[in-house]
Amino acid sequence: MKRIKRPLVGLALLGAASVAVVAAATVWLHTGWTTIGLTLTDRIGDSAQALQGFTLEGEAGWTRSYDSLHFRLEDGILHTGFVLDDQYQTDLYTITDTQTMVLPPETRQAVDREAVVIGTDDGGVQYVESVALSVRRMYTLRFPDGTEVRLAGADVALEQPVVVYASTDDSRGTGKASDYYWNGDTANERDAAQFNDPRSPCYPDIVPLGGDYGVCWRQTQAGYRPGLYRAHGLTSEEIAALPRDGTVQGTEVLCASTEFGALTPFYCPADAKTALAGAAMEGGFTLLLYLDGEDTLWADLVTAAGQRADHRELGALPAADLYDATLMPRTATREAVVSVLCNQAVEGGGYIGNGGVLAALRVENGRFTVARTLENDGSGADAAVLNEAGDAVLTARRVSNAFEYWEGVSAEISSRVELAAYDLATGHMTYSGMLNTGNAPYWEANAQRGSRTLYDFSAQPSQEEAAP
Repeated sequence: MKRIKRPLVGLALLGAASVAVVAAATVWLHTGWTTIGLTLTDRIGDSAQALQGFTLEGEAGWTRSYDSLHFRLEDGILHTGFVLDDQYQTDLYTITDTQTMVLPPETRQAVDREAVVIGTDDGGVQYVESVALSVRRMYTLRFPDGTEVRLAGADVALEQPVVVYASTDDSRGTGKASDYYWNGDTANERDAAQFNDPRSPCYPDIVPLGGDYGVCWRQTQAGYRPGLYRAHGLTSEEIAALPRDGTVQGTEVLCASTEFGALTPFYCPADAKTALAGAAMEGGFTLLLYLDGEDTLWADLVTAAGQRADHRELGALPAADLYDATLMPRTATREAVVSVLCNQAVEGGGYIGNGGVLAALRVENGRFTVARTLENDGSGADAAVLNEAGDAVLTARRVSNAFEYWEGVSAEISSRVELAAYDLATGHMTYSGMLNTGNAPYWEANAQRGSRTLYDFSAQPSQEEAAP
């Protein structure tokens, strides 16, 4: 008997299976992620009482696709939500600072005359090396829109001659990879104080100044005083169009010592010795945190015209060889918390912590309503927020418990965050707790290549939020 085919039955079964899969996926997205949800465990105090008035936001992410679990700890209660393929881009708010060692203009011709060709590629490009007795430190600042500013720093005294390299290839039109440079060939050279300068001239955080990129310049370097500046960078096309002002073995190049772009002063206090942080605040105001010559910490609130609107003393800091300041992540421009660490140089190179503070600031109607500091033991917080009353600070610190390794690269894997609340008036701890995934083996086992630190906190607010 001939068998009768019923294709519609097969389609119906396939459709039912598809519906079942979709339904299962939907159920998991709504409930399944709770198996890797967050829990809050109290150590000292009761979170329901001690964390009233605090709001801490962040996310926990673990794969290359950046799926993440967003969380909001508000009044001691955790709220969570799962987000697939979450996008996380810190470069929207940061400046890339590159330091290079190049030839001072007055020595280029002599060095070029003594250069030796060490190779030639199939296109006829020559690679050369020579010896230099002095070099100049150059700073290149790159902004999220691709524009760049290049500034000349001081000439560096060398203890002995060094080898510098160049090529006759200027195909990119920038000269940056063509002109003579010193890259610290040996470990001794790279470790030398002349080559390894930890003092980046500016802080990585962009300070929004209206529609411009603002730069917080640390100390007097490259002819600029500490303070806030507007950046006027050049595009790659504009850099390529600059006139060539030097040669490498007869090929014209843009000298690596040539400056381009500019920083225009916005607000530079006359008594500032070290600028520590800048931030856009509500109402179109800008915050500058700085140290004067007596190591006294000051907070200035600045108008859109670059004029001081408010000025608060925050106390003295221990003397240090290097101050390291970090603007804590935030979602609103009403307030800012800045971690300031004091570091002393040690014999043989490197630095050691010597205390510091958390500076907590809040702005309303163009004035500071909160301007206080909390002693910081140097352990380093990843986030810190004020409570609504403005009299206490909640800090959060990621705790690393494992590292993922591949091809010589490691990624920090963290399953928990330590929380601590402090009274600003007394400095006493009023609460201690632990934010935990509750399932550390899952996170560690599923961390894939390209994974990032699990906990990230809220990003900086947009320029539009800071506008008046």
